[in-house]
Amino acid sequence: MLSMPSNHKSLEEPPAPSDKQTSQVIPKPYDPSRIVTVSLKAHKYWKDRFPMEADLDDTVLKLKKFILASMKVLAGFEMEHVTVDRMVLHSHSTRVELLDHQLLRDCNVSENHEIDLSIKE
Repeated sequence: MLSMPSNHKSLEEPPAPSDKQTSQVIPKPYDPSRIVTVSLKAHKYWKDRFPMEADLDDTVLKLKKFILASMKVLAGFEMEHVTVDRMVLHSHSTRVELLDHQLLRDCNVSENHEIDLSIKE
């Protein structure tokens, strides 16, 4: 009689997936009312404002990451040594800092909202 080697797995049914494995991130459906154009300016580095689209359901941190990735294209500004931790965003009209954990909608960001960028030394 033939037997399987002890290190060979039998053809048993695989274990049921855990809740962590079955839960998936379901993307939000596209809703154009969530998308606004904001106007970004870093006074110390360039004089023009740059328009960019932002989703009001995104966090400030996600916007910072997008800005960091886009910066070289936007202004040719050297961002090699800049990290998201050093970036500070303020509402231009209120001068209030936009905190990383906040949703843009909770910061009262709206269409054509002006956001100022500064970089901590």
